[in-house]
Amino acid sequence: MSITYSFLFLWLFFTPVRVTPMKLLCMKSNCLSITLLLAFAILLTGQNLWAQSNDSISVQNIPEVIITATRTEKDVNAIGREVTVITHEEIQNTGAKTLAELLGDYAGVSVIGTNQNPGMTQSLFMRGTGSNHTMIMIDGVPFSDPSSTNNAVDLNELPLSNIEQVEIVRGSHSTLYGSSAIGGVVNIITKKKQPAGLHAAADVLGGIFGSGTSQLQEHVALSYTFKNGIYANIDGFNSNINGLDATIDTSETSAHFRSFDQDDFSQQQVSGKLGFINDQWNVFGSYSYTNSAADFDKSGYKYRSFDIPTSLYDGDSTRIFTKRNFTSFRIGYMPVNDFDLQFSGGYATLYRSTIDDSSVIDAAGTNDHTFSDGRYEGDEFHSELTGNYRFDDMRLTAGIGADLESMTSGTHFYSGSFQYESVSDLDTLGLNTSLLNAFVQLDMDGNTISPEFKNWNIIAGARINYHDLFGSTMVYELNPSYSIGSVARIFASYSTGFNAPSIYQLYAPDFYYTADITRGNPELQPEYSHAMELGVKFFPKQRLSYGISLYATTVRNSIEYVYLWDKNIPVEELGTDFYRDDYRGDTYVNAGKQQSMGVDAYFSAQLLKWLSVDGNISYVNGKLSYSANDLDTTHTEGNHVQLYSNGAFPASASSTEGLVRRPSTVNAGVAVIPFKKASVRLSGKWTSSYDDIYYDYALGPYGALNTVPLDDYFLLDLLMRYTFNKHFNCALKVENLFNASYTEIRGFATKGIGAYLTLAGAF
Repeated sequence: MSITYSFLFLWLFFTPVRVTPMKLLCMKSNCLSITLLLAFAILLTGQNLWAQSNDSISVQNIPEVIITATRTEKDVNAIGREVTVITHEEIQNTGAKTLAELLGDYAGVSVIGTNQNPGMTQSLFMRGTGSNHTMIMIDGVPFSDPSSTNNAVDLNELPLSNIEQVEIVRGSHSTLYGSSAIGGVVNIITKKKQPAGLHAAADVLGGIFGSGTSQLQEHVALSYTFKNGIYANIDGFNSNINGLDATIDTSETSAHFRSFDQDDFSQQQVSGKLGFINDQWNVFGSYSYTNSAADFDKSGYKYRSFDIPTSLYDGDSTRIFTKRNFTSFRIGYMPVNDFDLQFSGGYATLYRSTIDDSSVIDAAGTNDHTFSDGRYEGDEFHSELTGNYRFDDMRLTAGIGADLESMTSGTHFYSGSFQYESVSDLDTLGLNTSLLNAFVQLDMDGNTISPEFKNWNIIAGARINYHDLFGSTMVYELNPSYSIGSVARIFASYSTGFNAPSIYQLYAPDFYYTADITRGNPELQPEYSHAMELGVKFFPKQRLSYGISLYATTVRNSIEYVYLWDKNIPVEELGTDFYRDDYRGDTYVNAGKQQSMGVDAYFSAQLLKWLSVDGNISYVNGKLSYSANDLDTTHTEGNHVQLYSNGAFPASASSTEGLVRRPSTVNAGVAVIPFKKASVRLSGKWTSSYDDIYYDYALGPYGALNTVPLDDYFLLDLLMRYTFNKHFNCALKVENLFNASYTEIRGFATKGIGAYLTLAGAF
């Protein structure tokens, strides 16, 4: 049996039993994925013939090196994990305008919000895990949002500028990186030392993506490197977008009064880095300031006025202002060739404010007489001391670190119609958490044991964590791999991970007047995970690579937002008596587990000097399981618990098939160089049908979230680049070439056909 058919057999064999290959072939949402996977395998079967007829290709690539996977520089082909290195040149060749657009083109990564109006929340899901289960880092320093409810980062905060390289490591990596690295790690590496002398670069982008829209962004970078190794970089970015009307118009007749608006977004970032590199030292300090303002419609569709049935308006149209200061540093010292020490860390402050003023609801200028504003602040400090020792065919990495976070917020709401006002302020509570850790990892080639095992590599590691509230927890990993000469590597891994509760989930003081149960739950335990992966990757030629991996991840103690109801009233009678208030507030609890499993496959081939193709397939599925036995009733005081995520009362074991907002995807691209200075790339993305959420008032006493399937869709983009000389180039990108109509988030509009022109220069 050929290698190609071998890994196809592995994929079919290891697909979870409850989703058999035959069942997959019968599922409409997966037919295209399976068909393309089979076609992909057939294509690979003939790759040897292709290789024999194209030996004249003599262009040699410098081997890609990744740091994030093992914390030491290592050839990507020697890594027994599914990893991706995206260089600055590759970023330019994709034509991506945002980090979300860039990441979403790679296997195992899905970003919901990419195709919405700019400024909408962009949530990253890696291998089916939650939006707060992927570690985002900048230059190896964790980057999160302690002011949010679950610590997840909105990718809008990270403009695609000042980036030298992006490294993606899929699968659990809590052993090396701690909390939240359950689904994977994304490390954004900023520009560092350039060749000696002065360097300058600038680019301007302008475009449209719908009626009345426009986008204009400017970027400039300056750097100077001294011959002695000292360097200084300065980078500036500005973007101004006149956006879409974010919510969908549901008016049934032209006689309806409409009070709609376009939703805009603007962002500025200034950053600088000062460093020094020589044979022994690698030192830098960096600072960035990001400021953004967005029009944000908090709910889908248009609002109907209670008093005027023929009136529609943008309900809860909110302005959000975000400011972040981020400082990072690294002091690296290599006293001898086989040993180095590194002390690194960062400090970030985030300030977010919101204003939701009254909305006009009729032609006479009447408004809904409501006003609300809020501020949300967070601080995070990370520091770490690591050492790397290399001897013979072994590499030992060990370190200790500390993560400190704090948050506060204040909200104000006023209703003129009901003469009601509420104020909340957390400033005096001093909400903060600390997490200490120590870890060790051994990366060993089999040759250390015996020449007979020279093709083997084993990575093993463990991390101990101590949280100031829930105490200690330990995670570990085992990652063996086997190289088939210099053309392929088979790998497997088993790893555990954890995700600490956010400060808000632990300490939010809100409570309902009928009970003293706070929304925050200090009894929360971290989410724990265990993940398995099996895969193979091939790299027989410098310009040819392909691979496939299967994975399964289980997250236990999943943190859920829940409603509480009077324990003395039977569940079926809750909310049936208008004169009796059965509600007992809301809180967070550990409830049940989430399982995700899937397949990632990719290929990249330089067929001719002027022709290359690439693509990937990501299939993901999963389920949520709940049981009353999993609930800790200490904080809920024995009251009925209703899951906000689906409205269920987990009195007995139950499960929900499928995961919300986790589509399967197929990406494919072909690039042509018609003549020396020009290139053309055509890329397509198919997104499967997936479940989205909406608030269903029929669930439970007063409602909860329900799901609704969204249709699958296909988008085609065209990118044309032209290089005038070594200093100037331009690019024209047309997105959604066929102006496809589709939905990414229920109730919100998506971008139609768009055209963007970029002019760039470098000296």
